[in-house]
Amino acid sequence: MLIIRKKLFKRFYVLDAMECSVIVIEDLRKLNNALFILSTHLYEISEGLKQYPSIKFSDFETHVNDGQLVFSYTLKDGISNDRPGYLILKREGVVNMLDKL
Repeated sequence: MLIIRKKLFKRFYVLDAMECSVIVIEDLRKLNNALFILSTHLYEISEGLKQYPSIKFSDFETHVNDGQLVFSYTLKDGISNDRPGYLILKREGVVNMLDKL
């Protein structure tokens, strides 16, 4: 069985989403002969889940080059430390627009 799910609990408040995600992931890992691929921006949940050898963390690497986000589209082991939110707001002109208020 293969299940792919993007952003568990995406419409929940952040703390609720983190708690619910951890509970669901801890229970899903108990299923035999199943592979779950889950996507989340809640990197904080990784700390509590690192204790389980059956859980693997991967991320798509990004870099900043001359103020622009560069996507490698390469999956690598580990947990992303990238925080591109401000760069995206700036690139899209939101920061400039807010400065003019």
